[in-house]
Amino acid sequence: VDTIEQLQADGHTVKIVTASHPKTVALKAEILLNAFKTLSWKDLIVTTNKSLVMGDTLVDDNPDNLIGGQYKKLLFDRPWNWYCDAEQNEMIRVYNFNDIYSEINKIAIA
Repeated sequence: VDTIEQLQADGHTVKIVTASHPKTVALKAEILLNAFKTLSWKDLIVTTNKSLVMGDTLVDDNPDNLIGGQYKKLLFDRPWNWYCDAEQNEMIRVYNFNDIYSEINKIAIA
């Protein structure tokens, strides 16, 4: 929550992009929007193909969701994605929200 709020305070536009199943998307949205008080329904994008989303950066723990998009790809490190060679797939592996914040600021400056 602190990282999202700091990114917004820094002037970044933050959107939540989810590929949740239609039966669970409303519950997931409710949980996320309750956690992130500075975000609203207008900041939620539901899609089955995240590569269609336009933006500067996408953070995801599923490498399949990062492939093909025209944005900087931040792969959030999790045991289920250790098989993925992030560098080979033009992704930056991040390990925590401090890493995410740092990488987004590097991208914004570039």
